[in-house]
Parts: sequence; C-alpha cells; structure tokens
Amino acid sequence: MDAPPGFDADAYKQRNTVERCINRLKQWRGLATRTDKLAIAYQAALHLAAILSGHDADQRDRT
Repeated sequence: MDAPPGFDADAYKQRNTVERCINRLKQWRGLATRTDKLAIAYQAALHLAAILSGHDADQRDRT
C-alpha cells in the first residue's frame, strides 16, 4: 500500500516526536494550567520538566 500523495515520512516522524514531548510536559499540572504569574518562573518549570522527562525516558530505556 502506498502513502498518500504529498506524505513526507520524515516530517511526520519529527512532528510525532514534538507532539509526544508536548503531551509528556502537559502531564505536569503547573505547566498545563499555567499557574505561574511570572514568565521566568514558567520557563524555569518548563526546563525542569523537560530535564526530568528526559531523565525518566533514559531510565526506562536502560531497563
């Protein structure tokens, strides 16, 4: 079965990776609801969540 015309497998793979990352970050309640008043606090929480999510993924890959 062929892919539909105009289907770019590489672009789809990249988009899927970004969407999965965003969905993982949304699991953090503070990020999903944007409870921080200051942009710098929100950005710090976003960085922390990204670091910890990456660390969790690394731990899962090792087991």
